[in-house]
Amino acid sequence: MSVCINVFEFSKPMPENNFKKIKDKFAAGTIVSDLEFDSIYPENVSEISKYQWSPVEVILEAVTFLAEDQNAKVLDIGSGCGKFCHVGALSRKTKFYGVEERFHLYEIAVQVSKKLKLNSNLFLHANMKDIDWSLYDSFYLFNPFYEHITNKNSIDETIPKKVSQFFAYLEIVKRKLFNLKSGTKVVTYNSFGGKMPLGYKRVKLDKRFESELEFWIKD
Repeated sequence: MSVCINVFEFSKPMPENNFKKIKDKFAAGTIVSDLEFDSIYPENVSEISKYQWSPVEVILEAVTFLAEDQNAKVLDIGSGCGKFCHVGALSRKTKFYGVEERFHLYEIAVQVSKKLKLNSNLFLHANMKDIDWSLYDSFYLFNPFYEHITNKNSIDETIPKKVSQFFAYLEIVKRKLFNLKSGTKVVTYNSFGGKMPLGYKRVKLDKRFESELEFWIKD
């Protein structure tokens, strides 16, 4: 089943105080469920959260590692609606960046950041292959290219189903990761689709979630 998201639209606009409640809960250290957090997104975005957006608990675990240095720049590859960056910015003082090639998802991410009054989020409307990864210190990947090889639970119909494109992107990611500085941190959730390049050491494997959460550091 594919859920087509063609336009940026809050079909059921959320009251401003709902965004404030979410922000206040994070500030107080109160647990926020995925159901509650996902409700701040348009309905056609929140309804595919289970398949396409990382769980809040996974994000919190990942950013504890990626944003250990509050001066680090953390980049989410294929940021979609921005959930990883939104949760990250609500829980840490670090700057979180997201790169997303689908403009309608990029718009949602930007708009939600504004509603949450987050100044530490920056979203890029671009393809990950066209940006300079060396500008960032830490990276998060939640199997971002899987839509190229399956119709199951797709976000929309804008991504071509091409196995060749899937493998081409994997090679680009491996090359970009390989060229990054020593000490670069990477977290993958359900992998990024391929094997990490030489030079990366897995320092932690967390199997508590539906998919494996892996933590890497470049030698």
